[in-house]
Amino acid sequence: MAEPLTVARPYAKAAFRKAAVDKAGKNALEHWSNMLRLAAGVLQVKELRDWLLSSIPTPEQKVAAFKKVMNNYLEQDQENFLFQLAQKSRLAVLVEISLLFEQFKSEQERVCSISINTAFELSEQQVQDLSQLLENNLRKSVRIDVQVDKSLLGGILIKMGDTVIDHTVKGRLRCLAETICE
Repeated sequence: MAEPLTVARPYAKAAFRKAAVDKAGKNALEHWSNMLRLAAGVLQVKELRDWLLSSIPTPEQKVAAFKKVMNNYLEQDQENFLFQLAQKSRLAVLVEISLLFEQFKSEQERVCSISINTAFELSEQQVQDLSQLLENNLRKSVRIDVQVDKSLLGGILIKMGDTVIDHTVKGRLRCLAETICE
């Protein structure tokens, strides 16, 4: 069976293209982004997920359930999109579709989302300095999410899409252990 991201990619691209050519422009991208996040959130409710992913309801019933749970937030083209996913039994990859859509949106807006994990709290000045350094090196605006993870022992772990920069004590100890075991 194919990986969820592989299955989700063409659907995320189609949704992104639809939003990008919409007359509402940036608002359409934001609306589609919100819709995909909400739809993916619907699947986080176990009972709804089990029902939506089962073969019992028709695609029309599944879309009607999304509309009801999402307070009629869906526009016609978004309903059609969810219908296609339901009809092709692809609702299970909505989370991945939403994540990929966000990546495409960030690329278009020339914004790079970066996750930073540290063993200790960073000061506001340190976050600003790190942000400025990354913006200069990447030549893009950056959106930074900083998390404290005491298990890292020290250092910093930076994640940018598929790139991971591990300058943590935990990571270096793991490399040392691997080298010793060889």
